[in-house]
Amino acid sequence: MDIISIIAGLLKDTKSLIEFEEQVKILMQKVFTQWVGDVFEKNEEKGDALE
Repeated sequence: MDIISIIAGLLKDTKSLIEFEEQVKILMQKVFTQWVGDVFEKNEEKGDALE
């Protein structure tokens, strides 16, 4: 599922824009954390670990 579909689902399922904003903030934090983790994993695999 792509991020646009997830955000659209959140918008559909939330009752207020404040709740939607909070849910999107949490989603973005999770996505960013996952992406940063993926970058570090790929760097370790290539032997380019940060020291």
